[in-house]
Amino acid sequence: CSYPNFAITGDEDVCRNTAETYSIPTGTYNSLVWTLLGGTINSGQGTRSISAQWGPTPGRDSLGVTGVHLSFAGQARGCNFSLSKVVDIEDIADFTTITGDAGNCIGARETYTIGAAATQLSNVTWTITTVSGAAMPTTPPVIAGNSINKQTIQWPSVPGVYDLTVAGNFTIPGTNNTCSFTNT
Repeated sequence: CSYPNFAITGDEDVCRNTAETYSIPTGTYNSLVWTLLGGTINSGQGTRSISAQWGPTPGRDSLGVTGVHLSFAGQARGCNFSLSKVVDIEDIADFTTITGDAGNCIGARETYTIGAAATQLSNVTWTITTVSGAAMPTTPPVIAGNSINKQTIQWPSVPGVYDLTVAGNFTIPGTNNTCSFTNT
């Protein structure tokens, strides 16, 4: 018997708390057992394809599958195999956390940014919530120089407390995988 020459297919760079599909090629298998470090198996245990739910903790994790590969259905003996795949649960906080002055002066104009390049972002919205004080527009007013990853805000000339929130999708560098985010 020759050892099967195939690999687990599926994303290697994933977002926290997301479901991903992993599989091995179509074939005849017995006794398939999937294992997952850093998440749970939603469905598919014992089959050639699983849905994996990755957890909330960023870092390097893995998944694996063991079983017996048969050259044809009904074959008395097949080849045992064991495959593994490294998966990185990405931490996108460095790219999506708002930076800027949190304690503004009354009437100040302040600029806020997130670290991601504009090309890594989609469907981004910046919103202001009035906690106390003079009401602010929910959407920051358009000020020259604002972009998907940078907002300059003219704060009111009276005291108040406001929450600035940015939400959208971030594309993991080198992949087509997008992670949604919301940061205040």
